[in-house]
Amino acid sequence: MQKFLRPLVLIFCISFTAQAQIPPVHYDAVSILQSIKKLDVLGSALYIAAHPDDENTAMLAYLANGRLVRTGYLALTRGEGGQNLIGSETGEALGILRTQELLAARRIDGAERFFGGAVDFGYSKSADETLHKWNKEAVLGKMVSIIRSFRPDVIITRFNIDQGGHGHHLASAILAREAFTAAADPERYPEQLDTTRIWQAKRLVWNAWNPDTLNGPPIVKLDLGEFNPLIGKSYLELSAESRSMHKSQGFGVSAERGSHLNYFEHTLGVPARKDLFDDVDLTWNRISGGAAIGQMIANLERQFNPEDPTAIIPALLQIRNKISAISDTYWRNRKLGETDRLIEMCSGLWMEIRTDDYTYIKSSPVRLDMSVINRSSYPITLKSAGVQTLGFDTLLEVVLPDNHPVEIKASRLMPGKIGGDLDGRFTFSIGGSTITYSVPVRYYWIDSVKGKQVRPVKVLPPLTLENNGSVLFFGQDKIRSTGMTVKSWQDSLKTMVKLTAPPGWKIEPSEIRVTIADKYGENYFPFTVTPPAEASKGKLQFSASAPLLRSQTIDYDHIPAQIYLSGSDIDLVRASIKIIPEKIGYIMGFGDEIPFDLQQLGYTVHELSDDELEQDDLQKYDVIIAGTRAFNIRAKLHLLHEKFNHYMQNGGTFIVLHNTRYGLKAENIGPYPITVKHDRVSVEDAPVTFLKPNHRLLNYPNHITSADFDGWVQERGLYFASSWDPHYETIISCHDPGEDPKDGGILYTRYGKGNYIYAAYAWFRQLPAGVSGAYRLFVNLLSVGAGE
Repeated sequence: MQKFLRPLVLIFCISFTAQAQIPPVHYDAVSILQSIKKLDVLGSALYIAAHPDDENTAMLAYLANGRLVRTGYLALTRGEGGQNLIGSETGEALGILRTQELLAARRIDGAERFFGGAVDFGYSKSADETLHKWNKEAVLGKMVSIIRSFRPDVIITRFNIDQGGHGHHLASAILAREAFTAAADPERYPEQLDTTRIWQAKRLVWNAWNPDTLNGPPIVKLDLGEFNPLIGKSYLELSAESRSMHKSQGFGVSAERGSHLNYFEHTLGVPARKDLFDDVDLTWNRISGGAAIGQMIANLERQFNPEDPTAIIPALLQIRNKISAISDTYWRNRKLGETDRLIEMCSGLWMEIRTDDYTYIKSSPVRLDMSVINRSSYPITLKSAGVQTLGFDTLLEVVLPDNHPVEIKASRLMPGKIGGDLDGRFTFSIGGSTITYSVPVRYYWIDSVKGKQVRPVKVLPPLTLENNGSVLFFGQDKIRSTGMTVKSWQDSLKTMVKLTAPPGWKIEPSEIRVTIADKYGENYFPFTVTPPAEASKGKLQFSASAPLLRSQTIDYDHIPAQIYLSGSDIDLVRASIKIIPEKIGYIMGFGDEIPFDLQQLGYTVHELSDDELEQDDLQKYDVIIAGTRAFNIRAKLHLLHEKFNHYMQNGGTFIVLHNTRYGLKAENIGPYPITVKHDRVSVEDAPVTFLKPNHRLLNYPNHITSADFDGWVQERGLYFASSWDPHYETIISCHDPGEDPKDGGILYTRYGKGNYIYAAYAWFRQLPAGVSGAYRLFVNLLSVGAGE
């Protein structure tokens, strides 16, 4: 094994390669001028909604870049209960993806981000249900803590308590009202006051969608289409770039230009008259001794020469000294940070900390390459550099030469766990002031097409299981060959993996010797599973010297790559299902796991490409399934209506899973007209009524009873048909409490010699979760044309 290097090596060299700091710091004159203007504004606004994609990005862009106030977005959940249009991530993994998309959006519109700790459990029609499942008091406490720390002058909600549709949306507005008052009450969450103070925002307002939704005249109207000549874009243009980061939700949009009014309704606090910040002093006059600082910043703006930013560093240092002396710790810390960032920008001070890899196991050596360069004539001395988490900190006294990089190399042992990002720091002496900058530690590499790439650094166990699914489902008592993929996060991995099954289940072999030579190497290790003869449920557990975790890499171009670790247990489900062998062609929609689920039952499933759909003879498939939201995603399907009809006329069965009416790529999703709206049944255990109990779909090859609807997860179904041609038969019906029955969850019709089914129950959730009754009913849909 490599021996550790001495902790410090200084290398002076000349480099003319432009490099960017992550997260980005913009050194251009426009960004500097914007930052000077922002330094002169003492105000803040917090925008609150339920999910990572609920925010009005135009409003955030306006607040952060137009009004130049400190702007935050508080999403109460991470969106883990939603759908995913770009990949197969669900649950917590989807929450990670959507979190990173939100962060990418904030990097564009300039707002900060906060999360409320609530769990997105899927669509809800009830605020009461949402508040119960969220643990209202815990989420409210988190919101109060954020408000007390952030200290917003104005709080804005995206939804109202009676307008928002989704129960999560309504609950976010209810909680915002309570948090507005509770944050100012010393009797509420008093334990927080050890580190924060009570805070009373000036007002709470609702950002309505249009004037028709208001309960009265708007207190304020804002034109968010306003063009900002300094940044060369309107707030709508910034908004489009920001919103388009929510790619997993299909929220890519085109920029609008021109006037775009937004309307605001008073909720709590002091009513505004013309402006959201009425009665809020946004100047330095709001704090004792601040007037002189405001005058200094006004002079600084007049002195600023975009061709010589370095010239204002002395004035910035004087302002810094003044700010350091104010007693208001909140604004002192905020404005010191902004001033220090301006000094960095005006000096072209660039800092970077690189590692030699992006993953490490506990106690493995980490090589650090720290680089810093002063790209100005202003004298700057590097006093120290380090990464505290790695136990590395070195004192220096190095005058940085103009435009010549200084590099520091060191090696340390990786600790066992890193909470959040790994950060380092550089401390400088600049004009007599000591200034410290925090810098993220990252792994960098060069891609021959994309150029410089970056990944965060993560500590991992020596080995993990790759994401091979979380359920093994058996419809019969036949032995099944399966396996596990082991990934090594170290060189020369040698270990034994033990497989433990519950009583009645047999796993062979029960121990597997794992040998992988290289780090990042993967090997597949087969084993067999024999289920019991009777219905049974249990867990298959994996362990080595300790319980094993499953790893999943979440990697898309618009976000930094993430490695998600979760438990590796696999649910074992044995159910009694009669299966008619069928050859299935599957048209993948947004990336559900249904093809894998059907293969577990023994079906032959082939995923159909656009070329195959256009050119191949579809009659070789007994069944063709248009997967979840396929007609929303697969643009070429609108060209194939007649081909699908021909396929059915000649005996094929065509099943279409749920689609949303927005973004349908085809006018017709069936042989006869079907209208799809947003009808859904969100209560997963809503009673199901059998409209035609003797229908083939409910009896062949499996007799379906009410027990088959027990144990469903998250929801019954979504995007039911709301109206349909008389040719279609309805089979079952259900509804949420207090609503009318919804019969459009399964529509069936004969067409020629074949069959068509629109099936809007939530198969994409139930089958991966191993819900036996959902499997039995889905097998019946597949078998409707069998034996005819």
